[in-house]
Amino acid sequence: MNSVKTEQHNGHTIKIYHDEHAESPREWDNLGTMLCAHGRYSLGDKHELSPDEILRKAQSRAYIAIPLYLYDHSGLCMSTSPFNCPWDSGMVGYIMVSREKVRDEYGWKAISQRRAAKIRRHLKAEVKTYSQYLQGDIYGYQIEDQEGNEIDSCWGFYGIDETIEAAKENIEPAKV
Repeated sequence: MNSVKTEQHNGHTIKIYHDEHAESPREWDNLGTMLCAHGRYSLGDKHELSPDEILRKAQSRAYIAIPLYLYDHSGLCMSTSPFNCPWDSGMVGYIMVSREKVRDEYGWKAISQRRAAKIRRHLKAEVKTYSQYLQGDIYGYQIEDQEGNEIDSCWGFYGIDETIEAAKENIEPAKV
């Protein structure tokens, strides 16, 4: 396995690798449910709903829902806003959460516009993480001492910059 990036920090070598065995973030305990319908890909969360049933659910006042768009060109990318390419992109479903679940999770009796906006930001963050998963933007690091011995490693970081920062936080300052 070849590193995608190598960096020196406090007398140590940090090697960054693609995490080829990353778990889908849709397997985690998510607030939202991604309901997608696509002819070639199984996206989002498992479900048995038809596209019409997904739409009815998303339009119900019982849910906070955001449309999902897929860009399919030499890889997949998902977003909550449309892409500029009408040939390789389009709407594939919704990410949504019932208002009842939101009230239970947050202990709220009412969901104001401000609180609904907070929930939408949370759902958008779930989509961003899932898109990183689809793109393979998941990494691990290995830290080596000056002799080339591995002294630490960790996997499952989303984004290369976040991976490098996490590795640096686990390196002791150089002794003078």
